[in-house]
Amino acid sequence: MHQPQQWAPAAPGPYGYGYGPVPPRSTRTLTVVKWVTVVLSALLTVASMFWVQEMYRKKEFLEQFDGMAGRGSGDGKGLKGGKEAIASAEADIVIVTATLVAVALLGVMALLAGFGLRWARVLTVFLTLGPMGVVVYGVVDGGSDSLYALVFLVPFILLTVLWCLPAIGRGMAAKRARRAATAR
Repeated sequence: MHQPQQWAPAAPGPYGYGYGPVPPRSTRTLTVVKWVTVVLSALLTVASMFWVQEMYRKKEFLEQFDGMAGRGSGDGKGLKGGKEAIASAEADIVIVTATLVAVALLGVMALLAGFGLRWARVLTVFLTLGPMGVVVYGVVDGGSDSLYALVFLVPFILLTVLWCLPAIGRGMAAKRARRAATAR
């Protein structure tokens, strides 16, 4: 369908002010970043589900040996440090489950931001910060043996940078303008 040509004042030239066509704003970058975020969110959600499952297995393992050590220790106190390890595993389950929710919501917010909703873009960027904090916490908690986990920062840093690009803001403004034009 042919759209009418839009005209706007052009920048001042050597002969004064001229009028020229206004090129339509592209939403290509917004579309690409939106779908990259949705795909990464889906993949990381699946990985997070396995992570939650593994944390539950860890807790069950600790509880199993806590009970066995309590029966056979002779002093009635059970496995030394067992209760603390179980409490730490339960805290890890809460953290990992919150990360799972944040990663899943990241894809939903990206889809909403693709419609030009500013608040969804802000939440998308905010939701990338939570998993980054969890990765850093895990590396700090695990010590030098877990430095490999810093690799998991890469997708979240990439998404944060992509959603903060000026082209995303322009694409969202174009989506809002198109939606407003069709609503009239």
